[in-house]
Amino acid sequence: MSILPVAFQRDHSVSSVFMDLSQLSPEQFKELVRGIVDDRLRELLGDPDLGLQLGDSLRARLKESLSNTKRLSGEDIADQLGLRW
Repeated sequence: MSILPVAFQRDHSVSSVFMDLSQLSPEQFKELVRGIVDDRLRELLGDPDLGLQLGDSLRARLKESLSNTKRLSGEDIADQLGLRW
């Protein structure tokens, strides 16, 4: 029998519970692992730009780019930059 300590935060206080992994179905176990991995990846990778506002000039450039129907492939861009694709 495997017992896994699981910590979770509720109302800014960390609570700890113990979960008997043998009682989980394979699907529940997958969801548990998926959630743990997802949480850890979010901690490690995060989005450094989260919450920042786009400047007016960048917003205008994005709108212009999106309105242009001409698209470049990854190969074209790599060639222009002198990169090996």
